[in-house]
Amino acid sequence: FAIKMATANNTLEDELSNPSVEEEEDEEEEESEDEEPIFNYKRFSEDLVKGLGPPKDANLQNFRGIAVELISCIAVHMRFIIVGMDSGRIVVLDADGNKLPGREYSSHTSPIVSITIDDSGENIASCSQDGKIIILNLLNPQHTVTLNQNKQVLAVEFAPNFSKLKSPIYITGSDELVLFEERSKPFGRKKTVLHGGEGSISTIKWRGTFIAWANRKGMYIYDNVLKRIIGIVSRESQNPNPKLAPCHLVWKNETEIVIGWADRVKVGIVQTTRALHSSEFTRDLIIVQNIQLDLGIVAGVAPFVYEGDSNHLVVLQYVLSDEKDKEIGIPSGKREPPQLVVLKPNPTSDSPDEICRDSLPVRGYQIYHCCDYMFATDVDSERLYAVAPMDMILIQRRTIAEKVQWQLDHKNYETAYEMCDNFQKELKDTPYRTELIGQEYVTQLLNVGDFSEAARVCVSTYNRPSIKEEDRKILWQNVVIGFLDKGAAAEIWTFIPTSKPTLDPTVYERVLFTLLDTSPEVLCSLVRLWPADIFNIEAILICVENRLKENANHEILLRVKAELYAQEKKFDKAIEAYFRLNHPEVFSMIKRHKLYSPMLEHLGRLLNMSEEETVDTLLVMRDEIEPTKVVDMLDKLEIEKERREYYVHCYLDALFKLDEKLAPQYHSRQVELYARFAPDKLKSFLQTCNNVPIKEALAVCDRFGLIDCKVYLLRRMGNYKEAIKLTLEKGRHTLRQNIAERCMKDAILIAREQNDDELWMELVNAAKDHALFTKILLKEAGTNIDAIKLIKEVKVTKDIAGLKDTVITLLQSYALKKSLREGCRTILNKDCQALMNRYYGMANKAYVIENDSGCVLCENDISRTHQSGVGAKYVVFSCGHVYHLRCIQREGQSDIFCMSCPTRGILKRKMPRTK
Repeated sequence: FAIKMATANNTLEDELSNPSVEEEEDEEEEESEDEEPIFNYKRFSEDLVKGLGPPKDANLQNFRGIAVELISCIAVHMRFIIVGMDSGRIVVLDADGNKLPGREYSSHTSPIVSITIDDSGENIASCSQDGKIIILNLLNPQHTVTLNQNKQVLAVEFAPNFSKLKSPIYITGSDELVLFEERSKPFGRKKTVLHGGEGSISTIKWRGTFIAWANRKGMYIYDNVLKRIIGIVSRESQNPNPKLAPCHLVWKNETEIVIGWADRVKVGIVQTTRALHSSEFTRDLIIVQNIQLDLGIVAGVAPFVYEGDSNHLVVLQYVLSDEKDKEIGIPSGKREPPQLVVLKPNPTSDSPDEICRDSLPVRGYQIYHCCDYMFATDVDSERLYAVAPMDMILIQRRTIAEKVQWQLDHKNYETAYEMCDNFQKELKDTPYRTELIGQEYVTQLLNVGDFSEAARVCVSTYNRPSIKEEDRKILWQNVVIGFLDKGAAAEIWTFIPTSKPTLDPTVYERVLFTLLDTSPEVLCSLVRLWPADIFNIEAILICVENRLKENANHEILLRVKAELYAQEKKFDKAIEAYFRLNHPEVFSMIKRHKLYSPMLEHLGRLLNMSEEETVDTLLVMRDEIEPTKVVDMLDKLEIEKERREYYVHCYLDALFKLDEKLAPQYHSRQVELYARFAPDKLKSFLQTCNNVPIKEALAVCDRFGLIDCKVYLLRRMGNYKEAIKLTLEKGRHTLRQNIAERCMKDAILIAREQNDDELWMELVNAAKDHALFTKILLKEAGTNIDAIKLIKEVKVTKDIAGLKDTVITLLQSYALKKSLREGCRTILNKDCQALMNRYYGMANKAYVIENDSGCVLCENDISRTHQSGVGAKYVVFSCGHVYHLRCIQREGQSDIFCMSCPTRGILKRKMPRTK
């Protein structure tokens, strides 16, 4: 074997002189550069690796006499690494691969085949072909336990929490699985054989209460609580010799184990089944995943978390030439470097999804068998170690900074930008800044024509508070010019900052000049939004004037001109421009700049443009332009009187809706204005306004024939009879039945509100000769009228439609009322009789008077004889209080009341008695 390694070493002279794995990429790796790698690879512990194997100048003739030292096993802890050599030497390395001084131990005399570290990192255990098992305390090397089995031991493992156990427990594997317990004296060491008779045990893994091991027949799991084997995975018959392709075991968690053997990777779960109504339970191993490798066998396996998914596996694969090689475990052709493969198991198939596959150019791979490779991980599988007899490769996840750099190298600026934005904390001490990568991303977007996305990135990138204002100004100016050069001013104008930072005026002017040619509509909005002091208004006005010379009626350019005049505070020119356009934007400008004087000056022209907008603007300025001034201006308008009065009505109506207390001096005038232009609103106005003279309003209503308003005013005056007559008269003279019905119901409502018999008689007299009135009165008035008398006096000569049903309903109502009245009388009589009986019983209630009872007033015994020798008279009230008659009775008082009770006003029954 040593001669083979020496020959291989001569062919790897370049590799030894340059140990960086990253520089050893072959042509196949260059073809896959478009796929982002997951791992970084580097040669680990150069000091140790350089001393492995034969010298580079060794050959077959002089190599036999040269001593060779190789790595035979490895164990990894989160703080350090233990390497076992084939010389029997143990080397301790720190996490960076440096040898720790004074931490080399030569405890064995033959190759170390297995080494392990306990959970605390204080103890290591090793075994070798010389049959020795050595447990070494790293904190106190003098406390070393040596156990000689006198036979080859291939595996050793600590019990969980080994350092905390009162009696340390560990387990070894040879041709038997033996559990040792180091008890204190006088008991000594206890040996328990758990399994045997099936060949040599090559690997052991202990997690929680479960012990897993493998021999040539299969893999077993022993439950240390139930004290029995709970699962067996048999070795498949077509698998190669276990010595060439050993089994690899790793616990994923307390109940889940990963098994790598030959070309299969299996995942098993220990399932616990509890019996109903019992504390007993059983445990079984269930294989939930079974993955088959293509043209390779497992040289190492470990669970792996990829993109937050913990179901991935990382496999160190020994490459074979074809399927026939799987039976012997040795490639028939040229041996290839081992491959690191990340797999995502597929629940529905044995073929997993392959995430990545990397070749590892391990030194001496041309002569290695699968059993020569070792694979180890730390607790979280963040650091992986691919180990060969002459080499150690550290495999680590790529950092965020490395991922960003890879994306930048491949011009994937979008992904790099998102990563910088999402991982700002992780990239804090790196040269990767979101604003710098965002600048590259924006340039790429501009080149491909995605202007809207480029604008979005500009806002999210350049407006960060971490960027200084001066730097932000430079960034914005450069990107705005970039957009303008690409003809994309319309996509960026809404995001251009106007303060903090304020850009150079030439930048804003260039944007406006560009929009003047490409998007005049956007230009019109922009000159209104941007402050006037950030660009040269005169320069823009000159350009707009030149364009208007070509097309004097260009509506949008005229609006731009008006806005520019407004920005310059030349409001007279701006208003003239809007009047020329007849554009309602003039109202917005008047409100925005509070142009009070131009508002009154151009009031007539504004009303002709839009009376609603004019009135609304006057209402907004009501505090600055008083209503009296507005009305005076409206009255002075040189237009038709009718139109002038209509404008006054619109203004006063809007003012009254806003606040009825505004301009009360015009309320009387509004009555006539409402009667002329909005008679349907007059009644509501009269109901709300209380300072209008009723007689004047009544005259206006009479003049314009507004009966409803006149009826309302008559009711306010108390002339209900005239109001009813007017209402009924309106109903008689209408041809529409629904209006007649409403008039009669309104009259009934008036009579019911006043509850005046004279008003009801007025309704009866009106209904005698009107069929519809008769029907409605019988139906609505109810018991307020004498229905029989009304029916007898009806003078209608034709049939009244629906009268029969109305009369029937009326009679039923009378019958119901009579029944209710009689029922109430019966209940009242019964209640009165019951209360009277109760009162009578209370009045005749007897009271016990004790001999020592005292008068409430004088507090003397009621049984004491009066000075006259006659027995004292006393009274007892129903409340229980007792008085001497002479104490409570007053001269001239006929009724006697209890003086102590709060209900003194109620006469109590008196009971004069003489003892």
